[in-house]
Amino acid sequence: MMFHQLIGQQYQPKIKSRRGLLWRLWNVFRPQVQEMVDLHALATTIDFNNRVDRGYQAIPVRQIVGSVGRHDDFDRNFVPRSEVAINKYKNIARLIKAGRILPPIEVYQVGALYFVIDGNHRVAVTRAEGGEFIDAHVIQLRGTVDINSTTEARAVYQNG
Repeated sequence: MMFHQLIGQQYQPKIKSRRGLLWRLWNVFRPQVQEMVDLHALATTIDFNNRVDRGYQAIPVRQIVGSVGRHDDFDRNFVPRSEVAINKYKNIARLIKAGRILPPIEVYQVGALYFVIDGNHRVAVTRAEGGEFIDAHVIQLRGTVDINSTTEARAVYQNG
């Protein structure tokens, strides 16, 4: 969906293919699979004993899998769930379309995955527009377990 289609219209999640449509239908029957990974839940089973500031860098959007405190506002694909989140999404999309340079997002890195501290809506817009990378201030959390996939993350806090 292009920015000009978002502005002034009701937000509609992108369904690019038959596979995308089937994925959305599947999630209707398995809503827990659509939930975003919550870093707080993960932290109850992993002892994060060290923080390292990795500075500013471009990170792969597809490796951003969760949030710190906002996991209920978006699904696992960063599609906004509430009217408030949708309106903020539209505002961010307008700013980007107008050429406004927004500050980098802030994330925690756990293994190969990232969790948004600040910038969930910027991630949502970037994902919707097909962006591959986003500028971020990265703080690496080192703990007793390294997580390299969302499946591993879910397994750790569901079985922890």
